[in-house]
Amino acid sequence: MRVGISGTRQGATKDQEITLRYFLGSTGITRLTHGGCHGVDEQADAIYREVQFSPVVSVYPAIGGRGTYPEPDIIHDEMEPLKRNPLIVQDSELMLIVPAQAVEIRRSGTWATYRYSIKYGVLTIIILPDGTTQIG
Repeated sequence: MRVGISGTRQGATKDQEITLRYFLGSTGITRLTHGGCHGVDEQADAIYREVQFSPVVSVYPAIGGRGTYPEPDIIHDEMEPLKRNPLIVQDSELMLIVPAQAVEIRRSGTWATYRYSIKYGVLTIIILPDGTTQIG
């Protein structure tokens, strides 16, 4: 299964990180796709590489927004986040959304990506700040 992730640049809370580790440690994940930003993208990349036997990572980096993570297996051209986020969704069979807020807000790349995943009919799981989950 190809898993995409979008989350806050502030980084996941400890509770979100525990839940994220659970999902990324699941069997059957063939690739993790993220936007290469600081925060959740970096955390998810590190967790995925730690818990998967043969991890494959794909990155759609934002212009000037590169986080700190090992060289990905697949790297796409840099582009504006609003152009790149739908591509992450379309490249995924499951989206994990890791927001800073417990409720959806406007003017948030994480929540905009959530809305794309709903629009494109991609299975979506929101990992809330307290670590609980909701199906999108």
